[in-house]
Amino acid sequence: MIDLRFPTALQMVLSVANAEQNGTRATSAILAIGLQANPSFVRKLMVPLTRDGIITSTHGRQGSIHLGRPADRITLQDIYLSVTEDKPLWGKRPEVPQCCLVTANTGWFFDSLAGEAEQACLEVLARRTVADALRELQEKDRRVSASAADQGAPLPSIRPRLTEHPRRRGGTSTSMNSQRDAKVNRQRLPLFRVKQLPLFIIT
Repeated sequence: MIDLRFPTALQMVLSVANAEQNGTRATSAILAIGLQANPSFVRKLMVPLTRDGIITSTHGRQGSIHLGRPADRITLQDIYLSVTEDKPLWGKRPEVPQCCLVTANTGWFFDSLAGEAEQACLEVLARRTVADALRELQEKDRRVSASAADQGAPLPSIRPRLTEHPRRRGGTSTSMNSQRDAKVNRQRLPLFRVKQLPLFIIT
């Protein structure tokens, strides 16, 4: 079974840090909505995070969850160790009868391999703080937004501009010039079949 405690707790702490930075409230109900998780699961993860001084909460009508210390003093390793406690990164399979080279030595070999992997994982998490992680998210979001804006930037239009039909605005007729211009513009439409436009005319 996949253990979701660390990724869930990480998102919770980052959400609280982001809320503090934006001057908004963070509650277990609000966090649960963002996580699409049961509020009781969120509150359960708050217990070790509060115990280890990573988050703190105030009660009452305007109660909110806050970071227990500055974001640049909370590492991702702190969050990981808080919610996973003593659970190893990888669980090993049960012992089997030793009947060959592999069955006689796989146990200690896997323990050694898992220990090295877990140490490397902890070192990676220790190098990043909550402040670092939030900054990475913000920078990535800005790049994505800028890219989307560039791709969606309006280009010089080569199509005739559509305007609302005067009759739809309450007018009673269309001028002869407008009718003649519309006919000319229809003839200039490249490679498109002109369909009936009940709400607009081409000008």
